[in-house]
Amino acid sequence: MASGQNQNQTARPKLLEVFDLRAYFDTRRGLLRAVDGISFSVAPGQILGLAGESGCGKTTVGLSLMRLLPPGGRIAGGVIRYRGQDVLRMPLRQVRRIRWKEIAMIFQGAMNALNPVRSVREQTADAIVLHDGVPPAQAYRRVAELFELVGIPQGRASEYPHEFSGGMRQRVMIAMALACGPKVVIADEPTTALDVMVQAQILELLRDLQGRLGLSLVVISHDLAFLAELCDHILVMYAGKLVESGPVDALFRAPKHPYTQCLVSAIPRIRGPRVALRPIPGDPPDLTQPLRGCYFRDRCPAAIAECGEAEPQPRPVMAGHLAACHLYPREGP
Repeated sequence: MASGQNQNQTARPKLLEVFDLRAYFDTRRGLLRAVDGISFSVAPGQILGLAGESGCGKTTVGLSLMRLLPPGGRIAGGVIRYRGQDVLRMPLRQVRRIRWKEIAMIFQGAMNALNPVRSVREQTADAIVLHDGVPPAQAYRRVAELFELVGIPQGRASEYPHEFSGGMRQRVMIAMALACGPKVVIADEPTTALDVMVQAQILELLRDLQGRLGLSLVVISHDLAFLAELCDHILVMYAGKLVESGPVDALFRAPKHPYTQCLVSAIPRIRGPRVALRPIPGDPPDLTQPLRGCYFRDRCPAAIAECGEAEPQPRPVMAGHLAACHLYPREGP
């Protein structure tokens, strides 16, 4: 972990700690370094946001936490420590005991994640039967409690995914993630493809559940406005790297990394003068090719000569606030 990482949380115990995580994929074009040296931690009851444009490695981080990378993907290095135990060095049978019981995931795309030929009650009960070892009748009673918790009418439990709206399917996915009482829930783009009214409902539901159940949430999204409403702390990723990390208020009020500054400036503003949004020029780098220096330099409006020579490492720029940028001095607090 980089020096000074998460200094604002030093007084809080760490439930989940990630050190120098590297996750790679073997592709026809070569080795793709989807996540290349990410470090962070999650405290009990914390809501951590993981932000960045599509393809930056956010979902790969989430899948890596549960050792669920698809075929062709592998964790090439690092440490994922849950309650002091390294998940990457556990036997798979032990990891399976942690999945859903301790760490669960709300997968991206509820319609694709649900089985279309089984009722939502049956699918939600599966995890309870498998991990808690209870009979189906008892699991169904637990499902009824979960559906009430997330706002699904009791009479709809026997229905199938195609009979639900997008927002209701997302509620089913949240209920499934909560089925076995996990301590950490990873929410991967929980409002993708939902209209703004339903997004607001899901945001409020997640906030309410986190408070009532004392969950730690890791929320993955490209929607910075959504993360700003929900999270305590945000990590910003670019091309598989951590470029900025800080408390949500500080990060939005005074973003330090040029990439974060570009993202924040692209958020539409309802109040204030009408100004044209500034897109980020160019494209992300090809992560199958050897790269040197700062990965953002070709798109950066503030690039300097050093950006092409050395890769910047996350360093403190304020208390509890890190940025991986050569614009800041190496000396930190």
